[in-house]
Amino acid sequence: MIANGGWDPYHVLEEAQSAFARAGEPKRLEVLPYDVLGLYTGPGLDEAMAPAVDWFDRYLRKARLATATPTPTRESIAAVAQ
Repeated sequence: MIANGGWDPYHVLEEAQSAFARAGEPKRLEVLPYDVLGLYTGPGLDEAMAPAVDWFDRYLRKARLATATPTPTRESIAAVAQ
C-alpha cells in the first residue's frame, strides 16, 4: 500500500494505516511525503511506482514477460475475426 504522508482530506493516513494493519500477508506500507495529488503526477508518481512494481513482480507475477510480440499468422487473425 502506498499512502500520502502530507495533507490529504480524502485519504487520511490513519485510515490507510488501519486498513494496512487488517490486510493479510504479503503486505508492505510505503508512506510518501506528498499531498492529496502528489502521487498522481510528477516526482510523487515516479517515486510511488518503484515499490509498487517491485511488490507486484515479487508476489503476483506468475510468468515471465514475453521478449517480443509474436508475429500474427493467417490462422491467428482468422481465429480472432470469427
